[in-house]
Formats: sequence, structure tokens, C-alpha cells
Amino acid sequence: MIPGFPKEWNEASINLPDISYSFNRNGDTDTYVIDNRYPAGTKLRLTVPASGLGKVEIDGRQAPEIAVATSIGQPRISVDITKQGKSTVTVRRDKPVTAEPTGNGRKEGPVTFTEMAAGPLVWWEATVSESEPLVKPLPADFAAIESEKCEPVRIDSAYNSSVTDIFRNSYLSPRPDVTTLQLPTQGIGEWCHPKFTVDIDDSGLRKLLADNGDTLKTSIGIPFSLPSAGSNILFSSLWDNYPDSVSIPLSGNASHVYLLMAGSVNHMQWGMESGMLKANYADGTSTELPLVNPLNWAPVEQDFFTDDHAYAQPGGAATPYRLNFTDGRVSRNLLDEITGFHVPIDPGMELGLTNGRNFPAGAGVLVDIPVDPEKQLSSLTLSTLGRDVVIGIMAITLQRP
Repeated sequence: MIPGFPKEWNEASINLPDISYSFNRNGDTDTYVIDNRYPAGTKLRLTVPASGLGKVEIDGRQAPEIAVATSIGQPRISVDITKQGKSTVTVRRDKPVTAEPTGNGRKEGPVTFTEMAAGPLVWWEATVSESEPLVKPLPADFAAIESEKCEPVRIDSAYNSSVTDIFRNSYLSPRPDVTTLQLPTQGIGEWCHPKFTVDIDDSGLRKLLADNGDTLKTSIGIPFSLPSAGSNILFSSLWDNYPDSVSIPLSGNASHVYLLMAGSVNHMQWGMESGMLKANYADGTSTELPLVNPLNWAPVEQDFFTDDHAYAQPGGAATPYRLNFTDGRVSRNLLDEITGFHVPIDPGMELGLTNGRNFPAGAGVLVDIPVDPEKQLSSLTLSTLGRDVVIGIMAITLQRP
């Protein structure tokens, strides 16, 4: 139990079928009365603030407390309660002890965590840098396309699936063996809509490829080579259905590696690195490019809603290029061009999962990795970093120096 009572409250109580507890603050003493109605042998752990900690008692007897070393913002302790029925936990505070940094720290994006100590208590203080963006900007993409230097790489032997399989699979492991609000087994949806799915249809793209010798000449000048029949994507995922890392051999020199990719991501992974691309050189070095929603990674089933306010691209970045599976069209504003207008977010959508921004058949995303033209390429590696996502490579084109 971690009662989340506001610090201004001096009393509160909660009554549930299996447990009830009350809280009362009187000066420097906090008292918790807990009625444990769980089956015999069930251990409860009460975690509470402990600034200026003096003494902790359970039913009037000194109790061993456990300092919560991962606490952020203030020190906390945990107290174990093993008996059934009522227990009274009393937390007495002395005068606060001056907190001092321990010298330990870590940095996560724009947030710096500093470990603090006051007597036996240890916790972390977080400081957010206002000058550092929440999402690191990526290199400017597709700024130097030279069509005559672009060489498609045939990667048919590397494919392990078809893009249409993405939401037809059953993603069964790894999963926790307890009840959670986890992603449905089809890899899309959420706990309120466990049967929601989207049918990805690449038949239009395959026909276009069949009519053009398995080559797709995009409107931005990059040609891609991929098959009109059979498997057409190399998937990677932390789900056991696919490997968590895949590699494709490359050779020669290039100034850019262009990729046609497709896969899944959701709003809970905004700003996170879903995957990592590495262009590996023959000398053992590499150039890395993270796949970050919404900068250069996007859900196959829908387009982003953007505006100049709450839904602006981080740092003013351009939205990623998307490729329509219906007709091979490429655009940074693909759905708007397909529909003819900018579809707003509709709060009345029954499912609330696509917000009216779903593609009729699905869409890929184009990714640009600027590489060192002086070095020989040896391979391209895709590693999946985020849980609940599936990331796939459909085609690769090298822009030669």
C-alpha cells in the first residue's frame, strides 16, 4: 500500500472489501490503522513518507522499517504487516536532518537525478533542464537525395514475414502471469477494447510492384526494390514471435542508407526509443539512428495528428515521410492528401484508438541514415528496444557517393 494522500491532509480513511485503513496526523506523529481482511499468511507492505524520521511502531512495539532507496522527491520507508485484523502503525518524526548529496547521480534525457541522504534515509531528487528538449532532435532527413546515385538492395532472403501479418499474429510471450492492463494478444488495442484490430492490406502496393518489375519509384526520388509476391518484411520485436535483433549484409560506400519500414507503436511510447538502427562499417565502427515516435517512427495503421499547440512535433521537426500501401504515394502529410482535408481529433470516436486518422490499408515510414561515405559498409542492424512494438524493414536503398 502506498497511500497517496496530499500532504495538506491531516486525516483520511478508505474501506474496501479486503482491507480498510485510516490515517491521522497529530503534530509530528502520523498514525495508520489498518484492518487486514486478506487470507492468513498475506503480507502487507505500507510505504509512507519519512522526512525527519524518528521512531516507527506497530501496535506500540518498535518496528523494523525498510528505507525505499528508489524514492523520488522525498524519503520513504516501508513497514511489513503480517497479522490479520487491525494493526496500528505509528510514524514519529524528529527535527529534520539536513540532507546531503551522496555523490551518486544519473541522467535520463533532460532529467538529472541526484541521490540524497539524511541519516539512514536515502532518496533521489530530480531536476529538469529547461534548455534541454524532452526528445533529442535527430539529424535532418532526406535533405540531399540524388536519385541517379540511389541503388536499391534486394533483401528477399532476409524476410521473415509479410507486413499484413502484423496484427494477425498472436503475441503470447513474454507476458506476466498475473492480471495486468496489458496489450491484447493481436498487438493492438488496449484493455477497454481487447478485440480491436486493423486489417493491413498491401495488395495495392504489390500490384504496383508487379507492374513495374518489383521496383517502386517514389515521388521524392528514392527507388526501392521489394517483391510483388511472398514475404516482404523483416520483423524484429521483443515478443518471442520475432528476433529482438536482425542484420542485413551491405557492401561498398554510401552517403545515405534509405529504408522503407513498417511496424507498430502507441501513444505510451511517445518520445521513447522504440528501436535502434546501426549502419556498420568494415572497420568495426558504426553510425546509429534511434527510431523515436513521433520523429521518425510511426504506427502502420494511422497517421499523426499535428498542430501548432499541444500536438506539435518536438522541436518543430517535420513529420516523417509515409508511404501509402494502396497506391505507393509518399508524403509527409499523407492522410491529409488522401482524404483532401486535415482530419481533427474526434473525442466522440467509439473506439478512441485511431482518432479518425487511420489509413484505409496501412502505410510504411521512410527513414534516412546519413553515413560516412569514406567507410566501407558491412551490414545494417535493427534492434528492438521497446516492449509491445513490432519493427520491420521492407526495403533498403543505398545512395552511393
